[in-house]
Amino acid sequence: MFFNYKLNSFLKAKMELGSLERNGILSFFLLFFLLLSNVASAYTHNKIIMLVSRDLQKDSIGFNLVDDVARWAYVKILTDEAKLWDSPDKKNQITSKDLVKTEMNKGCRFVQASNLFIYETFSQKKRKIKFTTLGFSFTGTDANGKEISYGYLELTEKLKQSLKKNYSIANADGNYGLNVYQALTNKQFVYDIIFFQDEVVPKIDKSNKIKAGLIGNRKITSSVPTEEVKYIQYNIESGPSLLAKHSGELVDALQKFFNENPQEFYNNGGDKILDPLKKKPIILTSFKVLELWEKKYGVITQNPVKIIPYAFGVPIDTIPVSQFKKWKFKKDGEDLLHQLEKKNFYFSLERVNATPVKLESTNRWVDALQKAPWNGVMEYLVAHSAEE
Repeated sequence: MFFNYKLNSFLKAKMELGSLERNGILSFFLLFFLLLSNVASAYTHNKIIMLVSRDLQKDSIGFNLVDDVARWAYVKILTDEAKLWDSPDKKNQITSKDLVKTEMNKGCRFVQASNLFIYETFSQKKRKIKFTTLGFSFTGTDANGKEISYGYLELTEKLKQSLKKNYSIANADGNYGLNVYQALTNKQFVYDIIFFQDEVVPKIDKSNKIKAGLIGNRKITSSVPTEEVKYIQYNIESGPSLLAKHSGELVDALQKFFNENPQEFYNNGGDKILDPLKKKPIILTSFKVLELWEKKYGVITQNPVKIIPYAFGVPIDTIPVSQFKKWKFKKDGEDLLHQLEKKNFYFSLERVNATPVKLESTNRWVDALQKAPWNGVMEYLVAHSAEE
């Protein structure tokens, strides 16, 4: 049987596996035994369980797999698109009502799960390895600090396709547009192997040895390629400097366009701010730009995608940059796309992926994005702030 081993093995491992002790999972192995003792033996491939601890994930990874999978699973469970079971043998279902009741009674949240257990099989061929994910278990901590098990979720083919459409929340070191399935299959997160083939793995050094021997320089054929992309948001408004003056000129050009074409302003949410019937002048105070920056072979390409104009300090709807080309908007003979690509203006960076940026830190962040490896942006910022 898959994971059919003795409780004594868990108790011994509990005393020896340091990563679990660091997380304070006092009753983990007892829960784990109860959850995993009876998974069907129909799988002919090698078996493996990976433990991913939420608090051990590094910023440089760019995402937190525990958060991403728990958030996705919670929605699927509550909408009855996925079933949660008390164990991998799937004899007793935990309904969405049961789960919510547990959250209320225990004072905890499923989406704040502290540990994710990934059940997989793998097959090897020369310098290649393929992983197949079977399901997940989740544990967390209740209001009294006690470990609780939320249950097991089988990853069906339908749910696997759903994972591919659900995106990780990337920090500044991560890649924007990375879906959770990519994050899962690429194995770039921090994890311990706690079960391998037919044995418990009780120590970190043994887990590391297995990982080195298992993956090493092998190509993971089940992984999905990713690209280096950052989601960038910045604000453009007038100011006293020369570049800020250019910013103001760009805002004024958009303001002039909307006053000459008021239907475009009102059709894109301007009617929430001004009454079209009163025909008052449209005053733009600033606008935000949403861009995708992509790095290939060390070269960064900046792709303006959308803008959010602010009239009287209030945002109207988000408008694709491509729409301004259709509207034949021009400033100094150039369309909006080329104006934004040139960056001949002052802007204040507000966000890199999901990481907010302080107004006074714009220059440091731009410097980091241009000079640092893109999975080391935050480390670069810390190192250079210490030098200042």
